Parts: sequence; structure tokens; C-alpha cells
Amino acid sequence: MKYSKGMTFEQFLYSNYGVNTTQAQRREAIAKFSSFERQNKTLFETGATSHAVNDLILFTDNTRELAELRNNIYKEWADKNSHPIQQNFNTLYNIAAGKYLEEIKTDNEHIMYMHKDEAKEYRQIYAARFENWKKEHGYK
Repeated sequence: MKYSKGMTFEQFLYSNYGVNTTQAQRREAIAKFSSFERQNKTLFETGATSHAVNDLILFTDNTRELAELRNNIYKEWADKNSHPIQQNFNTLYNIAAGKYLEEIKTDNEHIMYMHKDEAKEYRQIYAARFENWKKEHGYK
């Protein structure tokens, strides 16, 4: 498999599988590409180490309904004077992934076939962002 750091999924797909790919080949390519990204620890602007996690975080943060859900989760924990753990973001992840697939009709396989480690990373990033959110919203 040909892979180089910074390569996009589309570049990886075409260089390894060609232009005409089956659904099974695309699924296989997504799994291999995600594995290469995790091994090489590509770091995106969101703190994500994979294209799929980065895209889903950007989608979540820029979709009003999802950002409100995220803020409600943060507010609930701030009001309890406690800190959320990554499992507290299961609902956000499930809704965000479903909405992404519903709204983005093409080139969505990287979300559709996210590895469980990528889903965990998504939740961990939101748990880690809690302290910044509290400061930005006037909590101590």
C-alpha cells in the first residue's frame, strides 16, 4: 500500500485502488487509510489524528443543532461542578455521525465506517475541550 503523511483519502484510494472501485474496496481502503493515519499520528487543527474524526468535529462545531447539544452537555457538567468523561459524548457522537451521513450524500464513507478507536477519539477530544468551554462561558 502506498501512503505518505498528509495524503488525502482520495489520493490514497486512487493510488492504491484506481478510479473505479467497488463498495468493498472503498471500505477496505477506509480501514487501511485510518490505520495508516493512526500509526503516523497525523494531527489536524481540531486535535484529531484522522481525517474522519477531524471532519466530524468540524461538522459538529459548525452545525447549530449539534453545537447546542455539545453546549448542553458541557453546561450540565459545569452546573454539577464536575468534569465529563468521554462516554458522556456517546449521544453527541451518534447524532453527529447520523446527521453527517444524512446531509453529506457523497464521500461520506470515512464517517460511515469509522473505526471504534476513531469514535473514542472524537469523544475524548470533546471531554478534553471542557475546561476551555467553561472559561469561555464564565464558569470557574
